[in-house]
Amino acid sequence: MFGFLKRKEKEPKPRSSYAIQSDENIAYEIAKDYIIDIRGILSRYTYWLKQIGKDQSEAEKAHIAWVDARHGELTEEMQNLRHEGIINETKNNKIIDVYGKLGNEYHELPGDDRDVAIAGLPEKFVTTKVDYSEFETLEKGAEHGSL
Repeated sequence: MFGFLKRKEKEPKPRSSYAIQSDENIAYEIAKDYIIDIRGILSRYTYWLKQIGKDQSEAEKAHIAWVDARHGELTEEMQNLRHEGIINETKNNKIIDVYGKLGNEYHELPGDDRDVAIAGLPEKFVTTKVDYSEFETLEKGAEHGSL
């Protein structure tokens, strides 16, 4: 009589996809995070340099411009992590290796960000770059339809 009051059992929905990321996607996300970390180090460094030295000499301004230019290169590097929508796991693992070590070294420096700016950020934090030469030839070959 009161059949409408009975609780209907819901049929389980078939899962068409799961929230499991591939190794490629995980490497991509980690590589992106490491580039963001290095960009953050450079941003904080230039911030503190500007705060500490209000009346900067031309050499100090040139130094800040050099660090800012590297920050821009890292931004471009992050934007180019995917080549035409394709994730290169080997390339991302190389980024993780280089920038991961650099980030760990920064966090081992004594003091906080202000102290690092006063002491001077070691040059390798600006000059260390990932060598993409082996990937450029592969990407150019893929563009021309040959490998």
